[in-house]
Amino acid sequence: MFRLLRFYAIASLIGVVVAALLLVVFYRQIAVGTIQELGETSNIALSRTLLNSVRPLLVEFLVTLDTESPETIRAHPMNRRLGEALSDLRADTSVVKIKIYNRRGVVVYSTDPIQVGENQSANWAWQRAIQGQITSKLIYRDTFNAFDSVTEDDNLIQTYQPVRADPEQPVRGVFEIYTDVNHL
Repeated sequence: MFRLLRFYAIASLIGVVVAALLLVVFYRQIAVGTIQELGETSNIALSRTLLNSVRPLLVEFLVTLDTESPETIRAHPMNRRLGEALSDLRADTSVVKIKIYNRRGVVVYSTDPIQVGENQSANWAWQRAIQGQITSKLIYRDTFNAFDSVTEDDNLIQTYQPVRADPEQPVRGVFEIYTDVNHL
């Protein structure tokens, strides 16, 4: 009888530990999912606000330089004006980087000037955005970045948003922001 009692006590202990571990994992999944959804929703709103603030200048920029070379795009005075406007808008925000793509998937503006001219047409998030869909994704520190195939240094939310002159117009390009969400 004593052996049976010990067996049930050990089995109960193992059952309680396994149940507790499963509850912790389940709760973590729910918490991370909720934080991710909240972060992505707020990042989409921030992206819309930034895009709406520079939309006329940006649409003109995309139409003017749609088929130009990266050197021409970098040297164009409108690129500098757009950079200044976006720099002022992202001051005191958690926006880390902004990239703008034309209809061909070429980066025509980036807060990192080295990226201007890169072709990202194979990027599935860009492909969805150029078709008119907003795409947002949380990228964890030291994990594979499914959008750009690189490893990021920070926890970021990337949002790709189509650029149109107005809702009835065709998509002229894609506006992408990276927002630091380490605080989440």
